[in-house]
Amino acid sequence: SFLENGDFDETRTDIESYTARYYDREQLTEERTGNITALTVADEPDSPVSTQTYDNLDLIGGAGSGARATVTISDGVLHDYEIHDGGQDYANGDVLSINLDTNGDGNIETYQLTVFDTQAGDIPLTTADYDTRETGNMVPGQVEIPGRITGYTDPVINDDTGAIITPSQPIREPSTFEDGLVPETESYYAGEDPVLEPAPGRFNYWQENSVDRVASWTIYENRVYFGETFDVFDSLDGTLVQADPSNGTVESAEESFRRTTVPTPGVSDMAVPVYEPFSNERSSATPTDSVKNRDDLGTTRGPDFDVSRSGDGRLELDTGTLTFDEGYSILHGPAAVSDVFQANSGQFLKLDYDAEKLDDGDDFHVAGYIYQVNADGDPIDTAGNVITENSQAQITLAFSETGEDGSGRASVRVDETALYRFAFIGGTFDKNGLKESGARMFIDNIVAEDPYTTTQDAIQSLARAVHYSNTSDTATASKKLSTTLSNAAADNVLKDDSLLNLVGFNPTDQTDGAYMLAPTLDLVIPAAYDIQGSTQEMTSRIEAVQERINTTRAELGSHYFALQSAIDSTTDLRSQFMLATGTLSDVNFSRETAHLTKMQVQYDVATSVLAQANQAQTDLLSLVSNQLSEPM
Repeated sequence: SFLENGDFDETRTDIESYTARYYDREQLTEERTGNITALTVADEPDSPVSTQTYDNLDLIGGAGSGARATVTISDGVLHDYEIHDGGQDYANGDVLSINLDTNGDGNIETYQLTVFDTQAGDIPLTTADYDTRETGNMVPGQVEIPGRITGYTDPVINDDTGAIITPSQPIREPSTFEDGLVPETESYYAGEDPVLEPAPGRFNYWQENSVDRVASWTIYENRVYFGETFDVFDSLDGTLVQADPSNGTVESAEESFRRTTVPTPGVSDMAVPVYEPFSNERSSATPTDSVKNRDDLGTTRGPDFDVSRSGDGRLELDTGTLTFDEGYSILHGPAAVSDVFQANSGQFLKLDYDAEKLDDGDDFHVAGYIYQVNADGDPIDTAGNVITENSQAQITLAFSETGEDGSGRASVRVDETALYRFAFIGGTFDKNGLKESGARMFIDNIVAEDPYTTTQDAIQSLARAVHYSNTSDTATASKKLSTTLSNAAADNVLKDDSLLNLVGFNPTDQTDGAYMLAPTLDLVIPAAYDIQGSTQEMTSRIEAVQERINTTRAELGSHYFALQSAIDSTTDLRSQFMLATGTLSDVNFSRETAHLTKMQVQYDVATSVLAQANQAQTDLLSLVSNQLSEPM
């Protein structure tokens, strides 16, 4: 196969997005004198009845200002503290106060601390950090109802590289509020945050956010609209994109990325989804033409697109679970697009596919196809015109499937030697109107095969290799045909029994039995006619009949060109027989051989001759004599 990484075993590293990084911001400091470093408190009382902690309190009094601390009070006595900010301009011996209602009686008690030590120097600045937490109680309040998602913003993408600077975000309608019960919250002290150099600081560099992806393939983790094009950023060699920290821009390595336009088939070209009416005791719904098969309707939840290499080494395209705005909607995406490859006229591209609905999803609606591109790997040529045929992009479908669970070996025949890309598009639809959907698809084992040419001699040899046996003494309109197929080692034997019914030949209408006529040759006539002549004449006539038999066998090649695949087991019999359709499918070799044998019995005059082989020799001589009564 000339298609690179058709088994999806190789991976590459791509740049998925960029994050701006700045120089570390430094904590601010200031020069202070009289900054409190230690306080004197009362001893802890014996056998405290209760202990309470009071966070981040202002210390009142003394010569300075700005001191804050957390204190612990046991049995009405302050006995422990933690300084958060020592303030400035305090002096040793300053008496500081804290006013608290520690017993909840409405009266304020005053607790005192004495400054024991101070310092002068460069003091780091901090600010108190507070957080909000729920108390577990519900209280009356305004309940916010987020507006429904009406779409998604376009991501901000670097034009050179295709890397995402700002990801796509959902677009919502305005929120609404209504009266209801909301959780009660309280604010609590969560520590000290350093006061840093003011944001945003100075730019340092772009951080590359890398991801390992399937080599030789480009992914598109967004929605696809059938009948329209979509753009992907194609990585030619997986070269990492370089960042320029001096000016804050991102520059791609030469020929590393480029924008590629991908055409899609129309919805009308796809397999038709099968919908089911929904009905219960509360409501009912029926799919209408205004909804079904439309892939441009919105979703209230999801999708969560993902294209990756599955655990068993296949390409996986997953829509994620989603909820449609309207029942019976359909959605397509994500997609995967191959690098450019050349295929020759008559070649066959084959692949394995498997699709299934997700556990909380609904039926799939997927497609795989090739499309022709120019030398730059884009369906838009150098003049800016789409490569078309009859005003349509040159798309050849390999498969188009829908259902709950399906798989198969799909094929596409290349009509013209040119450059192509493979494209696979996942999708899902709401089969029963419940709006919940989601599906995934797997692709594997993409190979290319050249066509084979089988000569007339090969066909004739194959026909001669089919042996016939007849145990009946009479010719009848119905015969049981047994076919046995084995290899050279005589193992793996396949058997098939078929009943032949030669329609239109009734034994009761002819005294000597029914016979099958080879079309246009009329080689068989009833054995009732007599024969006269010498042994030499009989022998020559037998040889003449044998020559006609061989000619008839040779003409089987024009009827069964598909038998060329039997010479090489890698090519499907049925797909070669159906070249005009461009669609291939696997065959059961035993069934094809049995079918061939049935047809040969009807077209090959040797069958009729051998059918009479068990009768008297005079019958055979009569047959030859009367056959040769016409000019040879």
